[in-house]
Amino acid sequence: MTDDTEAGLPDIGGNMTALKRDIKKAVNEIEGMKDRRSSINADKAAIIERLEAQGINRHALKAVMTYAQMDASGRKNYDLSTQLAREALNLPIQGDLFETPAQAAE
Repeated sequence: MTDDTEAGLPDIGGNMTALKRDIKKAVNEIEGMKDRRSSINADKAAIIERLEAQGINRHALKAVMTYAQMDASGRKNYDLSTQLAREALNLPIQGDLFETPAQAAE
């Protein structure tokens, strides 16, 4: 099986039955995972929809969930990046303390 060895496959001799069985088993396992993933994703979507019905923004929720998984350095970088990006787009998080509502709306 020199051609297979050159292609990166181990030289397992002429009997490919065991390898084919392993491939079929692996594909079946992966397909089962896809089904479970679909079910989990549907459950997650239902939870998010329930919170949306209560007025929670799905994008804000996902951002906060991601933020919660960051270490302190990652959160600090995220906070600074968010502040800079919002300022660059003229979307400050907090307006001037002495700014009137009319001025803030401009």
